[in-house]
Amino acid sequence: MTITFVYAFNEVESMTALWQELEDLNSSTPVSSHPWAVLGDFNQITRSNQHSQEMELDVDTSGMEDMNLALQEVEIFEAQSKGLTFSWWNNQEANPISKMIDHAFINQSWVQRFPAGYAEFLEPQQSDHAPCLFRLPDDERRAPKPFKFFNHIIDHPLFMETVRSNWNPNSVTGTYQFKLVRSLKILKKDLRGINQRNYTTLEHTARSEWHTLAKEEQKFYHQRSRVQWYDLGDKNTAFYHKTVNQRNAQNHIHLLTALDGSSITGIDAIKAHTADYFAEVLGAPQVVPSCSASVLLNLLPFRCSADQVEEIQKPVSEEEITRTVFFMPKDKSSGPDGYNVEFLRASWSIVGKDVIEAVKILFRNARLQKDMNITTLVLIPKTPEASSLGDFRPISC
Repeated sequence: MTITFVYAFNEVESMTALWQELEDLNSSTPVSSHPWAVLGDFNQITRSNQHSQEMELDVDTSGMEDMNLALQEVEIFEAQSKGLTFSWWNNQEANPISKMIDHAFINQSWVQRFPAGYAEFLEPQQSDHAPCLFRLPDDERRAPKPFKFFNHIIDHPLFMETVRSNWNPNSVTGTYQFKLVRSLKILKKDLRGINQRNYTTLEHTARSEWHTLAKEEQKFYHQRSRVQWYDLGDKNTAFYHKTVNQRNAQNHIHLLTALDGSSITGIDAIKAHTADYFAEVLGAPQVVPSCSASVLLNLLPFRCSADQVEEIQKPVSEEEITRTVFFMPKDKSSGPDGYNVEFLRASWSIVGKDVIEAVKILFRNARLQKDMNITTLVLIPKTPEASSLGDFRPISC
């Protein structure tokens, strides 16, 4: 592990030597392949919203592009930060200004070695700069990975036979919907086994060989583009994969701030606090009073014709269900159970009959199995310094 401390000049022109020195460290010393953090007073914002008066004043952005390009060259990026939004104050009551000019940057190796690490900017006390404390929690919060169906399994010779030999909904007692959910759950173990036995080792070998070539390709596109890293994503270079890991590290919730200002740490405490928060936001389930048909008839003057009533009440057909499944768009995110439409299409000759029966039951009884009526809420930070649950945007996946 290497920690580099920075105290930069105020003038933009004088900072060129700093960027060059960091580039030399990255290219000619072992820091590039080991955990490396660069901390300190850079006297420079990296984006305009790091200035408290960006909406009222013409913010001086000179030096911002040079710094971002230098960070790109050095292959370091901002660590996830908690605490204060700004790190410097001018202490002028008549014209108060705050900026984020103190930064904590890390490289890819740091993320891999300390996945739960983050920087916390504390109250400045006597100084006009906020001290930065790097926290490296012991617990890496390695939760078991949920099942996810990988499309390449479809091309394996054992895929259809695995599905066929493990698909036996008649051995499950319950409704058609319960049988379908249970059968899909039983199948996960063997599908996961196909991927682990036949692709995981191959993936590691191929990835090692690919990295050698990708590193050279990375240098080529890097020198040619000189733009933000994510703009290279379409080329599927090493830049893209690095930025994905960086974004994951920055979106990781290390701690939450409660209403009383106290910090909530630890995965179990964070889960409990989040559940309580959204239970209060969403409120308790409300029982809607029933309404008689006669009341509805008085409220709604429109009447369907006999032909329309017959068409609406007509049972859903197998052809409609099948056509709907095969018209669903591909390459979409998996559901909470880990399966996607590619799995259904590839194994329809085996699982299709049971899917159809489960859908028909839904239309007949208007009831959906609880396991089918769930979703995943993903918390997207509204700001890089998000710490309370109000700072996150819940997205249903």
